[in-house]
Amino acid sequence: MREAFPDARLLYVDHPDCAARAAPGWLTPEMADAWADGFETLERIVAGKVAVDGVHTVGSDAGLAALMAGLPVTCWGTPFYAGRGLTTDRAPVGDGRRRLTIEELVAGTLIVASTHIDARTGIPCSAEDVANRILAEREGRLTLRLLPRTAWYATALAVAKRLGARIRQFVSFS
Repeated sequence: MREAFPDARLLYVDHPDCAARAAPGWLTPEMADAWADGFETLERIVAGKVAVDGVHTVGSDAGLAALMAGLPVTCWGTPFYAGRGLTTDRAPVGDGRRRLTIEELVAGTLIVASTHIDARTGIPCSAEDVANRILAEREGRLTLRLLPRTAWYATALAVAKRLGARIRQFVSFS
């Protein structure tokens, strides 16, 4: 990466599963310093607390979060959101991937095609149920332990409000 962008300030962001030690590959800030100029969290970058010109990823949630935050994304691997007209793709993604708007990608990924689990009962539920529980907790109407990554659902809800009735349409990923 340094060779491709010699004048850039490179920040390392751990994949959330690696940072939580749920998957191999995590680095400490000291280890990342060997090849990056700093260590940051995805949350701080997406929240705009760290100024970045774009995000480069191999295949991570960081790229999806960056797209939702309106940042340019370069894919060096082939995550599911590559090849859809939203990213600069450095790896071949093959033919046949449907072009999507950011709203279609978010709705399809976080609402239509994903599985949601009720944090209280542990049984499957709709995205709307998850969003309603998050809102209820924020408003003090409900207190419960939520599953990790609830910020994704809150972001999806904000995008879904812009979409209105269109989020109910089936989004094909083929």
